[in-house]
Amino acid sequence: MIIYFIIYLTDFMNTYKIIFFDFDSTLIQAESLDLLAYRKGCGDEVSRLTELSMNGDIPVDDILKKKVEIISPHRDEVIDISYHCRDIIVEGAEDVIGRFLKEGREVYILSSGFKEIILPTAKALNIPEENIFANEFDFAVDGKYRGFKETCDPDLIGNKPNIIRKYSANQCHNRCLTAMIGDSVSDMKCREVVDLFIGFGGVVERKKVKEGSGIYVYNIRDIFKYIY
Repeated sequence: MIIYFIIYLTDFMNTYKIIFFDFDSTLIQAESLDLLAYRKGCGDEVSRLTELSMNGDIPVDDILKKKVEIISPHRDEVIDISYHCRDIIVEGAEDVIGRFLKEGREVYILSSGFKEIILPTAKALNIPEENIFANEFDFAVDGKYRGFKETCDPDLIGNKPNIIRKYSANQCHNRCLTAMIGDSVSDMKCREVVDLFIGFGGVVERKKVKEGSGIYVYNIRDIFKYIY
């Protein structure tokens, strides 16, 4: 009986129990703030800033608030874009996350974007709201944009490794393996705090991420080869 328990415990500890997914250009086929910006008529300006930050040319924390201030979205516009994002989920993502959840793994969305935009997609993928780590908008009563909610964790703006470090330790006290899947340089920085990082190029291939990731996939289903 003791031998069987040791085998079970060893197998559990060597399984990727906690899995983090980026949202934009990883679970959906676009950058959600860019979509919002094009709707507002400032798409070219914002998408240029997005590329600079996603490729690591400008730190995310230097650019995110500037992008949102340029867009200055109304609550209704955010709601519309959120349902559009739900309709452009990356092919295969539902299969991948469905299997992970069935296997009893903890699946999280970790994004420098906004929970209000992510929620419909998360719901479609059966990821609980409490498993979304993202910023939140602060809207006035009339729906006008006022900024970020003060309750947001400041590490959500450009410091994803710190978010993973805090929450994965809380979940399993560093006794199980963690993985992160993402498309950007800010995602790749999570290599230092997870047991496995997988770069994703199925929506956008970013040269620095492709060259810096030990594992790089274009089909999200291919992560099954590495997450066991």
